[in-house]
This record gives sequence, C-alpha cells and structure tokens, in this order.
Amino acid sequence: MLTGQATAAIRRHGHESLKTFGVGKDKSKRAWQTVVRQLYAAGVLAEASAEHGGFRLTENGVAILKGRESLSLRVATETEGRKPRRERNAAGADLDGAGNALFEHLRALRRDIARRDGIAAYMVFADRTLIDMARLRPRTLSEMQLVHGVGEAKLARYGGQFLKAIAAFPG
Repeated sequence: MLTGQATAAIRRHGHESLKTFGVGKDKSKRAWQTVVRQLYAAGVLAEASAEHGGFRLTENGVAILKGRESLSLRVATETEGRKPRRERNAAGADLDGAGNALFEHLRALRRDIARRDGIAAYMVFADRTLIDMARLRPRTLSEMQLVHGVGEAKLARYGGQFLKAIAAFPG
C-alpha cells in the first residue's frame, strides 16, 4: 500500500482509493520493511491477528502518533547489510569444496520443499542452518537437533528429508 503497488489484495479491499495509497513510493519495499521491523521491535506495532496477519498500533504507538511520545529510527541505506548473492553462499562460511557442494544440494532441497508448501525458503531453514548441516553432517535425528536453528517442530517436519539428503550426498 505504501509503495503504491495495486496488488490483487489491495484492489479486493479497495485500498488503492485511500489517500495514503502510494505515499511512500519514494522508498523501496526493503526500506519500508526496515522501518516496520524497527517499529515492531520498539513496541510501537504488534501483530493484529495470527489468522489474518498485519499489524496494529500499541498504546505506545498511539502515544507517538498523538505526539505525546517520540521515537527515533535508524535510517538504513538501501544496500546496508546486504552482500552480493555470490558472497552470501557457503563459500564465505569456511566450508571445504565438498561442504559447499552439500550446502548447495541442501539449498535445492529447501527450495523444493518451500515451493511445495507455498512458503518462503528461509521458513524451512535459514542459510546458517544449512551451512551448519553441511559442516556437521548429522546422521540421526538426535544429531540433527545439535544443528543451529533446528527446533522440535522443524526437526519433526523436515529433519528426515534433510537427513536422507545428507546421507545420499557423495563425499
């Protein structure tokens, strides 16, 4: 809405006709995500609904909106914190050639699972988790629990698939 993109959901709810539609198109979607993360972390925003998503203003947010409180946000540059895609892979994670190849193999599995489940890849496992898997090469569910980012739910949902992929990978 802020960036002025009339998506199907925006049109379905008639939000493209609101006076605030597109008022933030001078900033990228990424810049707005940074602002929202900071507002959420500062307790200005809270989840509106677990079922429908979105945010709501907290009491603190209302106080800021009405001018009773103030808040300073950090201004991030568009490229801050981002590395070029080639530098974000496992090569920068001190993996040997075989480890890097396994990491890429696990990334492909993660991508396939994410597509199948209709979710973002990072919601399956973060790169850091895949790097740790490639480094530790767990063979059992118990060993998989030692991998950074593998909790009970993800272990139950994805652990077996990733163990099979690691066991089947040559090297």
